[in-house]
Amino acid sequence: MLCYTSDEISNMIELPEALNKIWYTRQYYGTVAHNAKAVYQKFMGWYDSNPVNLNPLMPSDSAKKWVEYLGDVDKVLQMAKADFDKGEYQWVAEVTNTIVFADPTNTDARLLCADALEQLGYQAESGPWRNEYLTAAQELRHGNADFTASTKSTGDMVKALSASMLFDYMAIVMDKQALALCLTLLPAAAFASGESETSAPHTHYLCGNEEACSYVGGHNETDKTTFATAIKQDNNGKVWVGGEPEEQPYQCALSEGTYHLATNLVLEAPSNTQFGCIQIMENVTLCLNGHTITGAAGKDTINVGSGRSFTLTDCKGSGKITNGTNRWNQISRKRRESSSKLQFHHVRRQHHR
Repeated sequence: MLCYTSDEISNMIELPEALNKIWYTRQYYGTVAHNAKAVYQKFMGWYDSNPVNLNPLMPSDSAKKWVEYLGDVDKVLQMAKADFDKGEYQWVAEVTNTIVFADPTNTDARLLCADALEQLGYQAESGPWRNEYLTAAQELRHGNADFTASTKSTGDMVKALSASMLFDYMAIVMDKQALALCLTLLPAAAFASGESETSAPHTHYLCGNEEACSYVGGHNETDKTTFATAIKQDNNGKVWVGGEPEEQPYQCALSEGTYHLATNLVLEAPSNTQFGCIQIMENVTLCLNGHTITGAAGKDTINVGSGRSFTLTDCKGSGKITNGTNRWNQISRKRRESSSKLQFHHVRRQHHR
């Protein structure tokens, strides 16, 4: 019975032409040669039935004897360079590898072996094979990498990913059931800790400019305003003011201070009262920070208490208050009658009837 070794089988077997034409069955990761050897090893073990290979010499000892038998190493390298020029990269890698094992200080052999491995890497369709070839070429030229150095990730790769790429990466490496649970708990935890991309206090003139006052509305500011407290809304509708949750979802009340939005707000007013969605209890200055406040239809979006002042601005120029069924005119007129003070700076007011 004719038998073949794993090396022979790996060189004989090929992917069927029909499969080789389809991109998703090509050898971009695993290879037929590699996997054929793996199957052979699983069922037959590593032994190839050649007793010479039962207990071979150490590679370095065997290489020294090969070099001794070959005689003139320089002549061998000349022949190997000629074969390299012919494109016989695998053979050049094998023979120079033997010389390197016999004498690791032979620079010519190391560099020629690196060149051959590099060409094999460029030709490899399999990503892992390419990595192995090119890594070995790098080590032959520059020595082994220093694995004692810190390998802690700096996060630069993750920072460079787009949002869609990041979520694709998460889908690959994360436990989906555990991730679903984390995403369920994340909003409340994140808002409770005050962590948000736009939650940090920021400072600018009421007109929205950071460098100089633009005199919008005839005002002339000499001092900037710091908007210290962030207002956010989680996925459950609960509004967080400075890290503290409001009692009822979709509503909030603001005491004296300066505020800025860290998320869009979708709000409702209490059904049994005349109050609006946001209650201004004291003198308040609010920056929309490019976000949107969506109020309930038929209700005042913002209700300013009697004798209080409310100043509204937007440093991004894209913030707006909407879905208030044109209630702003009623707010303004009603509060002027009760001596409230309203100021608007660089804010889009959008109404839907």
